[in-house]
Amino acid sequence: MSDKPQRFISVDLLRAIAILGMILSGYIAFGGVMPAWMYHAQLPPPTHAFNPDIPGLTWVDLVFPMFLFTMGIAFPFSLLKRLNHSAGNRPIIQKICIRFFLLVYFAIYLQHIKPYNLSSSPSTIDWGLSLLGFILLLGAFGGYQKFFKTKIAGQYSFLMGSLLFLAILHVSKSNFEFSLYRSDIIILVLANVAFFGALAWIITKDNALHRVLIIIGVLGLKLGATIPDAWTNELWTFDAISWLFRVSFLEYLIIVLAGSIVGDWLQSSVEKRNDHLKSESKSKSVLSLSIVFLIVVMSLIGLFARWGFETIVIQSVLIIALFTIKKVNHTEREITILSAALLIIGMLMEPFEGGVKKDPTTISYLFITAGLSGSLLLFCMDLLKVVPTKNLSWLIDSGQNPMVAYVLPALFLFPVFGLLDIHDWINYLNANEWTGLLKGLIYTTLAMIITSMLTKRGFILKT
Repeated sequence: MSDKPQRFISVDLLRAIAILGMILSGYIAFGGVMPAWMYHAQLPPPTHAFNPDIPGLTWVDLVFPMFLFTMGIAFPFSLLKRLNHSAGNRPIIQKICIRFFLLVYFAIYLQHIKPYNLSSSPSTIDWGLSLLGFILLLGAFGGYQKFFKTKIAGQYSFLMGSLLFLAILHVSKSNFEFSLYRSDIIILVLANVAFFGALAWIITKDNALHRVLIIIGVLGLKLGATIPDAWTNELWTFDAISWLFRVSFLEYLIIVLAGSIVGDWLQSSVEKRNDHLKSESKSKSVLSLSIVFLIVVMSLIGLFARWGFETIVIQSVLIIALFTIKKVNHTEREITILSAALLIIGMLMEPFEGGVKKDPTTISYLFITAGLSGSLLLFCMDLLKVVPTKNLSWLIDSGQNPMVAYVLPALFLFPVFGLLDIHDWINYLNANEWTGLLKGLIYTTLAMIITSMLTKRGFILKT
């Protein structure tokens, strides 16, 4: 890990923050014991009933866009290498298609083997079945590849085993019914935007401006879909194959393609072999890190509290201060400019569509979260300048193996706690906000540590 360029590690770090943030937000105490800003803005306590009329942004609403942003950053690094080693685009597009269907299968399989989807009151057998499902999942996506000489003997055999496992559950287990429409929505969205985002990058790899035109096209379609009975609305809401694809998922390409532009800059700086050597002094890095932290925190506070004008004024002052620091490193300055532009555009559009909302997703949400994700990438870059990489190794390992971290709580920790019969003890932590937070931290920390251990030993889930 130490021989990797810092830029790669900073992306791993941002991805880790995103995936561990997802875990924390999903495993804290629910109900009335914690403040509303600890949940999605449209799912307020104590009932957490969905209310699409509530505007605002919380840290929970930010973690998924952060992950999408890192996905976009990865396109130039992963796809360019393949393009350089293949004759034309056809083999790469075939691999992208295969990856799409594998990710869709991942989403469906995962949702079916979660213990509480196997049974509303899991028994010892149910806990064991979930663990078995996790073992098969890890193998189906290359986790044991180091033990096999060929991919066919390894990954594909476990993939067939996981299909057989679902078939056996469907036939033999009462109250279990397989359905294509039962899937993990986060992974399903990832599958769609990874597919179309990768295609968009290949088409526009030589000119990022063309990618901006695609972003504008997606934006135009989303705006057109707001007109009732228009053909754009019918297209946007088309759901005949919603288990596989929804046109509305494409709105997240705004975030992914913005991340891919940053990925282009990072890839270019690595090829030039000199930009990454330029860095501010340690004191300036600490100051830059602090300013970016304030931009993100003040944005979340202001948007949650609905202080629109005050928030954009504070953001503008902090962005100007950040510009005065980001002079040495050309790439970081470019990221600063792009992140600031996305954030301010989102803030200017924030009153539109009833205020920023994750669900239903507003245009301001897509731009604001893309801008904040870029800012947090800068935060990670600065953090690595002042904190030794070895001190962040658990986080970085989680960022290099995010899908394992994502599934571990539901498919490993839950079953293990169930088999040890300590779920009731853990649920006692729901008593108040401090122990409710501790509960989330226990799941998140254990997921991070176990993921780090698996990553170091080569058990990497490849999607």
